[in-house]
Amino acid sequence: MIVDMDIGNTRIKWRLRDAGDNLVGSGAVDHGHWLAAMAALPAAVERVRIASVVGALAAKVAEQCRQRWRMEPEMAAVCDGAQGLVCGYTEPERLGVDRWLGMLDGWVKYQTGFLVVDAGSALTLDLVDNSGVHRGGYIVPGYEMMKNTLGFNTWGVKVDKTLQPTLALGTNTSAAVQHGCLGALTGLVELAVRRHGVGLLLLAGGDGERIAAHLDLNAVTVVSAPDLVLDGLAIALP
Repeated sequence: MIVDMDIGNTRIKWRLRDAGDNLVGSGAVDHGHWLAAMAALPAAVERVRIASVVGALAAKVAEQCRQRWRMEPEMAAVCDGAQGLVCGYTEPERLGVDRWLGMLDGWVKYQTGFLVVDAGSALTLDLVDNSGVHRGGYIVPGYEMMKNTLGFNTWGVKVDKTLQPTLALGTNTSAAVQHGCLGALTGLVELAVRRHGVGLLLLAGGDGERIAAHLDLNAVTVVSAPDLVLDGLAIALP
């Protein structure tokens, strides 16, 4: 069995495959439940591949792999030039490995220019051109982080968590905050698409579908890619 893990800022996504590369199981847990999730995995695991942006948690997961399966997990890293993909950062090692793996998967699958949008704790956008060169990107707070920042740092802003955000004008403070946060995120995606002539948009992350439902894009192919990072992990560490 092979276990793949994407350790993000708030959650761990995992996927289990057998020796024939068939999907056996998958799931996602908050950081506080990582140990229970690992305990539920099979006793016979030959490989563990990890993509992590949280070093301290990755170290704990690695130690558990050693104790339970007597093996060393494989840690993904940015590798400039892998599969013909060129990193656009002046210091490639400072690019988040999750962003790199998402681009790697997109480039291997499509071999054309695209924009990766990962809507998680943060909203990250990364542009790859038709030659496989990463041109850079944007990072802003994600929907929940943006919304919570207003609640924590301003007086009188109370957010109704049951409200489903839209792009309508808010007629109370809670609606104005949530609609405004969604508008800011969709607006940035639309700006990036228009400014950089994007024809293919790959959308991942927990809030990916929420953003996709409100995008106003013409002549752009939008692909839902919830497993972008895990797919890229399998490419980086075959």
